[in-house]
Amino acid sequence: MSATILNTLFSSMTGYFFSRKKALRVNKIIFACFLASMVAPFQVYMIPLVKIYGGMLGLSNRIGMVSFVAIGLNVPFAVFLYNGFIEAIPGELDEAATIDGCSFTRTFFEIIFPLLKPIMITVMVFVGLGVWNDYLMTSLFMTKLETRTLSIAAFTFLSNHTADYTPMMAGLVLGIIPVLLFYFAGQKYIIEGVVAGSVKG
Repeated sequence: MSATILNTLFSSMTGYFFSRKKALRVNKIIFACFLASMVAPFQVYMIPLVKIYGGMLGLSNRIGMVSFVAIGLNVPFAVFLYNGFIEAIPGELDEAATIDGCSFTRTFFEIIFPLLKPIMITVMVFVGLGVWNDYLMTSLFMTKLETRTLSIAAFTFLSNHTADYTPMMAGLVLGIIPVLLFYFAGQKYIIEGVVAGSVKG
């Protein structure tokens, strides 16, 4: 939950900055790097992440560290969608807010941010689903039994010689329910957000 909320806040601000400051060449370069990072799968940099955060810094078995890594991994995709959605919002709103005395930051939070509800719900569903169901990254950092997430704990009932499917399936169903509830609550915004965020700009 914390990774999804922080990702939403940081990515929306970054997407807004990239959208409204397109004249800056450095922004174009950074945005291109964000898009390029979406191509590389997690398996490419999982070993460096484990060596740095788990080995050198000794941050294994800490949920805060897993949330931090999850935020970083999902930022490029979220920024891409937010940037495309904000491109469709008229710049005249920013100009009117500036004339009324709003700063760049205040314009975002009071004018632009409330308009991002469709894309915000979409990003939260996609990012939340990925983080909630993540198995590979979490299994690399959460090695102790007491720190395992639900997706990992469900597979403790499956071993090389035995398989207790009843509690394992119960754990998997429990893992699906929160995501389904959130998806059904915001489903009317999802298609609108994906389309607007991916084809504009």
